[in-house]
Amino acid sequence: MSMRSISTWLISLTALLTLSLPSWASNYPPDYPLSSDCQSDGEVEVCRSIGSDWVAMKVYYRGPLTQPGLQSGLSVWAKLNGHDGFFNMEVYPGSASIHPLAKATMSQSGYDCSLLPRTSSVWNCKQPTPEMQHLLFWAKPEHGTLNANAWDVEIAINLNGTEIWDNNGGAGKNYRFRFEPYGYTW
Repeated sequence: MSMRSISTWLISLTALLTLSLPSWASNYPPDYPLSSDCQSDGEVEVCRSIGSDWVAMKVYYRGPLTQPGLQSGLSVWAKLNGHDGFFNMEVYPGSASIHPLAKATMSQSGYDCSLLPRTSSVWNCKQPTPEMQHLLFWAKPEHGTLNANAWDVEIAINLNGTEIWDNNGGAGKNYRFRFEPYGYTW
């Protein structure tokens, strides 16, 4: 066998092996969580999502304040580990329920990402506000990836900045949730 035929044979074998190996390329959005857990209390559900170097909190509400005529200007007051703020909620009137679904997202990085039209790898993401960054300041340890501190969360839903609230039955009660630390290796 000549050197040229051995070389051709090796190149052919390499090409064949390369083409037969499976491909693991992914096109997950930048806000795809590596871990997520949720807790519910009455009409409120809070979800904690953890990415490689970010955390996000989503609040879902299916209560009486989402009824037609009351939906505009719905906001959530959220408190996480001592930091709090007001965040607008999006109402999805077509959701199947007696009460439509309302959602608010608070994130440390881009969120609600979607592919730009006519592209397969360029993502368009909403950017976090300074209020979101403030709320989530103690949500994640300073160093490390795929970690989250314990979360003590309080939630109340407000209508149009008025005195109409859904706060779990009275002033100061609020909806309360506790998420344990995630990902620590001591």
